[in-house]
Amino acid sequence: MNDSNIIVMGLFTAAWGVVIETLVKFVWSTIPKYLLIMGIFTDMGDHLPLPHYMWMCPAFFGGILSYITAKYSESGNPIPGQNDWIKSLHIVGVIGHSRLIELVAISTLTMASGLSLRAEMPLILSSGMFGSWLEIKTKQSISSARVLNLVAASAAVSGFFGFPI
Repeated sequence: MNDSNIIVMGLFTAAWGVVIETLVKFVWSTIPKYLLIMGIFTDMGDHLPLPHYMWMCPAFFGGILSYITAKYSESGNPIPGQNDWIKSLHIVGVIGHSRLIELVAISTLTMASGLSLRAEMPLILSSGMFGSWLEIKTKQSISSARVLNLVAASAAVSGFFGFPI
């Protein structure tokens, strides 16, 4: 079971890395060029120079993603964070996986918008959530669940940075 979990998380994070790189290029290269051509932003001497995009884009994404995250928190089933993962890993061995898709989507948009400079925590959380789902489905012991959770997290980080395990 450990090998399949490592392979799945490695492939997932490699694909996720490509998606993030593509979105970063789109948000920070394609869109600004288009906005400049459309006349929404201007050259340096005019009414709205293009460098203003560098603060407007993260502010826009930050507002929307903060609102979405707050709505999930109000629902009683929030998207887990770093402390939730650590606490659940030591107490139960697994973390709730019901918000996995939302976590991946919000983390991807956060990284593409420039709000997050690093991918480690979203990778650890998403792989831990996926590993937890797999551990529950295969009825692993608490000890095995902890090991699989940690292996999934390390495989995700390794896969994202292109390091072999």
